[in-house]
Amino acid sequence: MQLAEVIQHSQLTEKAVRLYEAEGLIAPVKGGNGRRVYSDEDLARLKFLARARRLGFPLKDCRQLLDLKSSDTWTADDVHQVAESHLRALESKMQDLEQMTSHLRSLLETCPAGSSQKCKVMFALSDGQKD
Repeated sequence: MQLAEVIQHSQLTEKAVRLYEAEGLIAPVKGGNGRRVYSDEDLARLKFLARARRLGFPLKDCRQLLDLKSSDTWTADDVHQVAESHLRALESKMQDLEQMTSHLRSLLETCPAGSSQKCKVMFALSDGQKD
């Protein structure tokens, strides 16, 4: 299978496919014409990666999940551990985003848009110094 077909079936960009190849997550072979030829296994791995990345799994977790998947001895506990760790990281990021949103919202409420007054957003970004 050629790159264009892989891109179409995996719904990944060429850049993503090249990255996963560079990271050793897929291993296409060089055809007689010097072009890469992707196997069904490469495509399956790319589809797996696309789904995992849509869930926000970082590349290191994707690698770990692929390693588990290719092993005959993986268990639900193994997968659960990786997924639970990722979920905790996402929840932490969500808390951080909520705090940033709240802080920025409160700054914007004191920023008189449409007037010539100074805005607290600029002061907050300037280390609290008034210019």
